[in-house]
Amino acid sequence: MKKLKLLLTLIAVSIGSWQGSWARTAPSLPTTKTLESGKVYYLYNVGSDRFLTYDRTNGGSCPWARTDMGSAVKISVVNGTQYSLYFVDAKRYVLSYGSGDYLYAYESSSQPTSESYRFTIKEISGGYTIQRVYQSNQNEYIGYDGRNTNLIYNNLTDGNIVWQLMDETETARFIAKRNLYRALESAEGYYTGKNMRTFIITRQVVMLLCKRQLIC
Repeated sequence: MKKLKLLLTLIAVSIGSWQGSWARTAPSLPTTKTLESGKVYYLYNVGSDRFLTYDRTNGGSCPWARTDMGSAVKISVVNGTQYSLYFVDAKRYVLSYGSGDYLYAYESSSQPTSESYRFTIKEISGGYTIQRVYQSNQNEYIGYDGRNTNLIYNNLTDGNIVWQLMDETETARFIAKRNLYRALESAEGYYTGKNMRTFIITRQVVMLLCKRQLIC
């Protein structure tokens, strides 16, 4: 009986405080960074509002452009103004095949020497362009245009080819906050006509009390 009374009291207090601060605000994008060789960034595609991502669970070798996740990328000078892009967690280097449309990621313990793994990164208004060195006379850039689900193209000449560099920690936190914000927005629509605030608070309080073995 005491545990039940405690639960109801906590729920009542939580609802009162929650209603006073319910208004949700979408998180803001992290501030952009300037390119420095050897640094780790998240790469944000400005036009599509997506992040460069490599996810081991997809079972393929192609990086993606995703709104709900991103991957840390180390950018290092290879030769003059040419850079390599390295997915830190997956231990894969980004490469561009000459005849292929898509960007790829190849697992390697050392920096590959082929020019397929090199990219020219130039600062422009609003961010950077990433041009592949292989067949660079064609002026083809890494970008996203939505032609094939989430895949990133390596041969775009215009469109969403502008990227911004963002801090690894700040961006990972931003993506998590945005996913939560969108989930709450979606859930609120789903529970139209119900007291969704009470539902969320009750669930959180119950989970907390169960974790502390006060009621479970």
